[in-house]
Amino acid sequence: MTPEDVMAIAPKVLTQAQRESYFADGYLLLEKVLTDEWIERLRQATDEKINESRGIA
Repeated sequence: MTPEDVMAIAPKVLTQAQRESYFADGYLLLEKVLTDEWIERLRQATDEKINESRGIA
């Protein structure tokens, strides 16, 4: 799909401004998508994997 094809369809999740920004800039910054609880869980999981990998290398 081209950007024009996408823009011809009504937005369902992103706002029209977000879609336009994405196609203009090539990225989209979404703030507060994850809760602080989820971020902490991801950090813990990442820390665990880093610690596990230390024994491999």
